[in-house]
Amino acid sequence: MWCLQSLDRAIMGILVEPIRLEFGLNDKQLGMITGLAYAVAFSVAVLPVGYLVDRGHRVRLLAGIAVIWSLMTATVGAAQSFVTLLLARMGVGAASSGESPCSLSLIADYFPPRQGPRLLVSRSSVPELARVSRPSSGVLPCRTSAGGRPATSPPLPDW
Repeated sequence: MWCLQSLDRAIMGILVEPIRLEFGLNDKQLGMITGLAYAVAFSVAVLPVGYLVDRGHRVRLLAGIAVIWSLMTATVGAAQSFVTLLLARMGVGAASSGESPCSLSLIADYFPPRQGPRLLVSRSSVPELARVSRPSSGVLPCRTSAGGRPATSPPLPDW
């Protein structure tokens, strides 16, 4: 899930201009969608989610977070207005706040302490792998037809 979250943030950066044109946004609105809305929602949600991680069933909580994050990400893609896009990005940010506490707690629960450092390093390298894969994961879905909507059969990236 961490890899997908990293790709989500990267793709929002790649799509800044198409989003600006699609919704007719100014710089302030674009900054709210790509940064502030996500960060504020993440910051507000992380404490209550952390409380739930400490007291709840972590596997179910992580599954619920993944479902909410997926629904909010789909809502971002289906947004038809600035307000919908803003609220959906806030939902993505709030859902993203629970992944790390859940994942780190589950690693501590299921693996012996001597394996912890290796697992944490492996987990920390996931966003780097996502950065390497961005051209193949972000460019193809971003290709659009002349009308600004996704093409029915996008061409392959120019590698």
